[in-house]
Amino acid sequence: IAWERLAPGRIPKSYADQLGLDVTGEWHRFRGLRRDKAEHAIALTDVFVHRSLKSALQNLDPNRFTLLRQIAERSGRQVARVTQSIQAVPAPAPMARELGLPSRAPSLRVVRCYYD
Repeated sequence: IAWERLAPGRIPKSYADQLGLDVTGEWHRFRGLRRDKAEHAIALTDVFVHRSLKSALQNLDPNRFTLLRQIAERSGRQVARVTQSIQAVPAPAPMARELGLPSRAPSLRVVRCYYD
């Protein structure tokens, strides 16, 4: 995955509604685009990291190991629980464009939440 670090901000309302959690405040955000061997875009990933882990993000190399592993090593926190939901959804227009798909093309949305 080629990762890009985006400006901190709020979690989009559509994501927050789906999570059903209090996700107010500023979150750090990374976006990754995964490609297959033929360089076709096959997955788009958004990662939101809680502001309390800001110090663990200093000098983070989003292209080395997994983000989760680096954050755990730097923060000293371990994952105690993970939730995951998988849904078949129409691809939202902005994501479809990044993946080279028609708007509303069938896609899978996977949402994982990691808790310490």
